[in-house]
Amino acid sequence: MMTAPSFMNNPLNNHKIFRSSDIEETKEVVSQFLWPHYMKINNARKQVNTRLDGLSLDKLGLLHLHYGANVEVNAGEISDYYLIQTTLKGNGAVRNGLRSTRTGVGISTIVSPSEETHVKLYDDCHHLILRIKREAIETHLCRLLQTELRQPLVFDLSIWHSTPMGSLLINTINYICNLYNVDISLVQKRAISDQFTDLVMTLLLFQHHHNYSNKMESTEASATPWHVKKAREYIEDKIHENITLADLTSYTNVTARTLQNSFKRFLDTTPTEYIRQVRLKRIHEELQTGTETTSVTDIMLKYGVNNIGRFATYYKKRYGCLPSETLRKRLNK
Repeated sequence: MMTAPSFMNNPLNNHKIFRSSDIEETKEVVSQFLWPHYMKINNARKQVNTRLDGLSLDKLGLLHLHYGANVEVNAGEISDYYLIQTTLKGNGAVRNGLRSTRTGVGISTIVSPSEETHVKLYDDCHHLILRIKREAIETHLCRLLQTELRQPLVFDLSIWHSTPMGSLLINTINYICNLYNVDISLVQKRAISDQFTDLVMTLLLFQHHHNYSNKMESTEASATPWHVKKAREYIEDKIHENITLADLTSYTNVTARTLQNSFKRFLDTTPTEYIRQVRLKRIHEELQTGTETTSVTDIMLKYGVNNIGRFATYYKKRYGCLPSETLRKRLNK
């Protein structure tokens, strides 16, 4: 059995961000680097003694956080990030959706977006947080699966460092921390951070169980047939139009039954659902680059969406927020 290395209390001590004993100031600053949240101290007579260190590497972020008090954090749905939290010292607890676990040295947790998150941290707790942009890892997964996602990616909550996967993850994070502590100038080198991001995402997707693990195994074992590839190309090219099953069968020259069965077998979806997921992705991308003159309604109509209310429901299920909220977050950056 592989054994993960031990971290020092603060592996990012050369990347100071913030120090404070004020709880409101702490909430404001930590929210900027992680996610807006509600926080309370369980002992009314105790103040926080917050220390935040870290660095941002485009799609990846590394943060060391210590509150110095017994605190509870309710972050709601952290819709934009996956957070891998590793306890360096002390104890706590994490709840993500319906799943929960106690935390301590020797265990990491993966908080998946689109599910409510609640964290308890005790006075002596130091933890390291690896923050991965949701869009980056889901795009990476789509490339591996060769299809769009029908639902958010959700990882199993706990990773024990005594397992091969846990050891690989901790060795990787430890190496990244040490490298950036030794040479701070590397933060500016995008090519290096992109390689680290791809490494971490690939490791998580292939080595840690999630709701697409079985699909990844079946994708690796089978080659997508030519008529499914042609249908996908047609959908990508004509996504602004009203695409029907008849259009796809005419273009691929196979029967509707063959096409539907092939989509189900190789992409685990239907042609209709695949079209919807491509539309969702394109609309999401446009909203993320929107300006003051951008209209959610105009974008949806541009992609052939007639029932805007229903499509907004699909959008929220996929991305954890309404289309208007995505645009608002873009404009407030």
